[in-house]
Amino acid sequence: MQSDLTKTIWGTKETLHQINEDQVLSRLCVNGTTSLQVHPSDEYWIVTKTGEHSKIYIGFTQLITQEEINELIDTGKITDVLQEVEPRAGSCFHIPAGMAHGIVGDDLEILEIHSKEHTTYRLWDWGRERDLQAEYALDCIKNHGNEC
Repeated sequence: MQSDLTKTIWGTKETLHQINEDQVLSRLCVNGTTSLQVHPSDEYWIVTKTGEHSKIYIGFTQLITQEEINELIDTGKITDVLQEVEPRAGSCFHIPAGMAHGIVGDDLEILEIHSKEHTTYRLWDWGRERDLQAEYALDCIKNHGNEC
């Protein structure tokens, strides 16, 4: 498989290796903030490098309904109910399908194993003017048991 480098508003994503017919290994180099997003398939992360101000949002701190999620997004307070983790080199994360997650990176590098299809639904994007797929993201969260 040929390496595929994609530049984004938060850094770069490079596809490194096709593991099998369904999964690939990518490298994320984050110097910014990704959207708060969900995927309909699992991801696995290994942090290889991290800057001083990096953090990962992964899942909610409490059971939460779709209506509550919508209200928190509308008021810009969604991070109040997200679990915040300080990444360290060597940290490993399993992000189950349908789990909301996002990254605030400061020279953060992650190796990511994900589905070859890798569908992403943006739930929230920190006020940036990019397309959101909130309805699909909420359906994905509901369909994977992360909502009460």
